[in-house]
Amino acid sequence: MDEALRRGARLIENVELTAAESIYKDILTSFPKNSKALRAYQRMKSTDVVTRPEGSAPSPQQVQAEKALYNQGQFTEVLSKLDLLLEAFPQVPFLCNLQGSSRAALCMYSTAIDSFKQGLKVKPNHADIYFDMGNMHKKTGAWDTKILNYESGLKIKPDFAGVYINLGSVQRKRVT
Repeated sequence: MDEALRRGARLIENVELTAAESIYKDILTSFPKNSKALRAYQRMKSTDVVTRPEGSAPSPQQVQAEKALYNQGQFTEVLSKLDLLLEAFPQVPFLCNLQGSSRAALCMYSTAIDSFKQGLKVKPNHADIYFDMGNMHKKTGAWDTKILNYESGLKIKPDFAGVYINLGSVQRKRVT
């Protein structure tokens, strides 16, 4: 059975989903409570994640669905779906940024920082990540760190209006 599970996993990696589904169904027919087969089958059948070749990105529909959930304030739901998306697409900085912003919205600041840093490892010149990290520090009151993040974002994207607005607001509050 372990060999069948490994074969199913290889088929998913190779985007041979029909063959993988057949293997998992066969296992579950004989062993309906096999947790490894159940998890693998559920992940494969998830409408939110499609395994793609390395270096690819999530579909525009997947990105829009995550953005919509975020904009609706459903941060816990965003995080549960992002876990799967980041497993399939670990090199997409937007996903790391969305994860960091969602964690920050839930006051999970230390893990939010980890997510932002992961995004910056993938793409060090991602102005939006610096902007969102600055916004998170705004909530924590870390003024100096917030200013550094906003200034880093401006170095990358000098015409980033949102950064100018927030930076001006921060500096005005520091003076008063």
